[in-house]
Amino acid sequence: MTIRYFAQGCNLKKVWLIFTGLYLLGAVSFGQVDEVGTTTFSMDVDGHTLKIPYYFTKALDQKDEVVKRLVISQHGNNRNAGDYRLSMLMAAVEAGAQDESLILAPQFLREVDINTFSLPGDYLFWTSNGWKIGDLSLNTGENPRPARISSFAVMDELIGFVMNSGNFPNIEEVILAGFSAGGQYVNRYAGSNQMHEQISTSFDVAIRYMVGSPSSYLYMNNERRIPGTTNAFEAATTGCTEFNDYKYGLDDLNSYMSAVGIMTIREQYGQRKVLYALGADDNDPDANLLDRSCPALLQGEHRLERGMIYFNYVQHFYGQDIADMQSLISVAGVGHNHNALFRSTMVRNWIFGKNNVTTSLDVENSEPAGLMIYPHPVSVLTHIDYTVPGAGRVTLSVLDINGRIVEELVKTNALPGQYQITWSGDGLPNGLYFVHLQTENQTKAIQLLLQR
Repeated sequence: MTIRYFAQGCNLKKVWLIFTGLYLLGAVSFGQVDEVGTTTFSMDVDGHTLKIPYYFTKALDQKDEVVKRLVISQHGNNRNAGDYRLSMLMAAVEAGAQDESLILAPQFLREVDINTFSLPGDYLFWTSNGWKIGDLSLNTGENPRPARISSFAVMDELIGFVMNSGNFPNIEEVILAGFSAGGQYVNRYAGSNQMHEQISTSFDVAIRYMVGSPSSYLYMNNERRIPGTTNAFEAATTGCTEFNDYKYGLDDLNSYMSAVGIMTIREQYGQRKVLYALGADDNDPDANLLDRSCPALLQGEHRLERGMIYFNYVQHFYGQDIADMQSLISVAGVGHNHNALFRSTMVRNWIFGKNNVTTSLDVENSEPAGLMIYPHPVSVLTHIDYTVPGAGRVTLSVLDINGRIVEELVKTNALPGQYQITWSGDGLPNGLYFVHLQTENQTKAIQLLLQR
């Protein structure tokens, strides 16, 4: 396929809402997306130009030799790709890695999105479940499309375009991080895609996958956990006849998966570097949007249990040596919340370069230095309170939406304690910014809306 890239501008409409409590819950289901990204990635599919929206931190058509890392932040069921892009950017800022990271958040639309926003006929769309598992895009009577493409093939093309563009010649690694339904996507894509070998061989880059708290996982054979256990497995005896059908197992595969083949999928998944990241409080068996079908219930009662069982399963299936490639962590105090998980210390460090993470359950998510803004949004003058936990160097800066410093407020050595400054934002246009606090050993970033 020939790929063409069109930058149509970054949509910041309603961006100030992104970190309100409604969005951070991450479990509220909407009929359609709140917004559709206005920057699009176009592909030639069987001679037809079709596209998806996406969000970004650095334009794909501009050369940037500083970038060392491509991070794909894959949205969940609500398809709120803008939120995922900002959460991952906040994690990058807190890791001090925003300049060296290119963050992309592709948006896989449904037909309800096409209809609600009256999108033209070159926008791709999928079923609610189809985009998560690599199914073909749709062609309907109401919204006809001249060609169809797997959502996994779209990811192949997006990664391939970035790497082949020549605009980011110093990329050393690619990380795909998905949460909830996005975690389902990454889990299946990790085992099936063959872009991994092409990119790692052609460009000598490492590729890693973060599977965050999905409702279900892809099992490599017909074994499931023995009821009442979490680490013993045998061929399942169940009245749930579809328990091993794809997306839960490797029977009745879709076209993308079939083209790869069962044996190759099994082999590839055992060679992938994967982090299973779970919230220690993501343990509600009645949680909103939790898959409660019979194939899913065979994998466990809730997301936390299903993740722990699956990590035991891959060790059972591949042998204990798989723990050298794959690991599991659960983060204390985190429920089903992509923002909290991405920005937790362990996950953030794994994504942004400190990836020697060992399996750990209920790890302490150490609190960063304190930071608060009031009144907020900022219209005339605001107070910024910050807490320094230990003596040492302190910087306090205002960053723009792409993580670039636009104003340095404090740069000094400080003793432990609470401090306050006032700030007006004079000379800056209205919009969303971040306030970033860096102390000797900790970091903290929060959003700031300048609205005069």
